[in-house]
Amino acid sequence: MWTPAIISSGDWGRWFRSSFGAARNRFHFLRQRMALDSAPLRGPHGPESSHSAFIENRVYGEIGIGDKASVTRIIKLEDIELFSVISGDINPVYLDPEYASKDMFHHIISQGVLTAGLISAVLGTKLPGPGTIYLGQDLQFRAPVSPGDTITATVTVTTKNPENHQLVLACHCVNQNSIEVIRGTATVQAPVERISRPAMQLPDVRLMRHERLRTLTGARDGGIASHDSDRASLR
Repeated sequence: MWTPAIISSGDWGRWFRSSFGAARNRFHFLRQRMALDSAPLRGPHGPESSHSAFIENRVYGEIGIGDKASVTRIIKLEDIELFSVISGDINPVYLDPEYASKDMFHHIISQGVLTAGLISAVLGTKLPGPGTIYLGQDLQFRAPVSPGDTITATVTVTTKNPENHQLVLACHCVNQNSIEVIRGTATVQAPVERISRPAMQLPDVRLMRHERLRTLTGARDGGIASHDSDRASLR
């Protein structure tokens, strides 16, 4: 016949503190591991660079033919993955290394529109800057962009229309080897009033791989994954 054990209040308290401590240790371990396995993505200036505290524009009247501006950014694999999350474009050439190895470029490449976004960054932050209205663009994608490529996007004013304050700008993106990856034109309406605003701090973004998360939480067998240093707390 089964007889229930009698546990004193002191034993109960020790058991509760031990169990709670073990659960807390497992929680902190999982949180730390997931933070290490997730990839931090920073803004275009990177986590350590100091960019201007203010963002300012150039009004139509002070912009001349031949004026130019540029931005440079390293295109990372995490950028490509994040763009797929945002756009819903899950073309395997952007995400599946096995498939991409058999494609015409033999490796993962960046979405063309992701790279073209650097042109928009120049227009919206430098030339003309805040207050610019993006009216149209005509782009040609000349070469693939690979993870790790350093892309410089440059816009150059080629035409001014004083009647509606519109500008036509030649657009070029080149990689670290000076290979042109994008060329084309953009049409914008330039601002006529000066704007100076504090540069907004971009948030950090982390991508979580579900496979790794399932491994950490032991979802496959309903258990909790542990580390060697945490074994004592599981006894």
